[in-house]
Amino acid sequence: MMRITFIALLLLGTVMNSHAAVTLNFGDNVNILAAQSAQINTFSKSVTLPDGEQTLIVRFDAPNDPGSMNESQGRVISNAQILTFTASPNSHINLKTAIPLNANETQAAAKSPTFYLTDSQGKSIPFHAQPVSAASNKFGTDYAKLLPGAIQQPVAEVKEQDKAKAEVKTPSLSNLQTLYLQMSDEQKKEFLRWAISL
Repeated sequence: MMRITFIALLLLGTVMNSHAAVTLNFGDNVNILAAQSAQINTFSKSVTLPDGEQTLIVRFDAPNDPGSMNESQGRVISNAQILTFTASPNSHINLKTAIPLNANETQAAAKSPTFYLTDSQGKSIPFHAQPVSAASNKFGTDYAKLLPGAIQQPVAEVKEQDKAKAEVKTPSLSNLQTLYLQMSDEQKKEFLRWAISL
């Protein structure tokens, strides 16, 4: 009897967890830098989150001139923002921003990005947006450390870790080239977008 009860509770927990999952889809001009409750895949435009309060760090990220056929035109990014909202269980959410049509609109959107959060029916979901400090908007920032509840390590510990990382051998250029060449064209574009945006 005890075993049956345990199995029933386990199955109930599994069912409840599967229903609690939230799918967040984000538009082409949105770059999610960090999420409090999930790992971000650079090559995906969606992420699965648990239900409840969510915190994301996002920014506007678009080609310099969307109307141009030149793919090497560069990209324009905004300063990062922290978005906080509450996700309902088993919901599908869309996070979008402006879709500029030319270089002037891209520059304007990057200076003052506006984000839109909606449910699957297109109804707005309330959220709070807060800009990341100017000192944190720089090359190499670990945005996950800016999320609420992130543990800040003591300076001495960070220095020891940096020293240890310096002693680790960097992969050879030929290995990196091999990995890059194995990617699909779409993955290569996403990888380069990610690398340039850092």
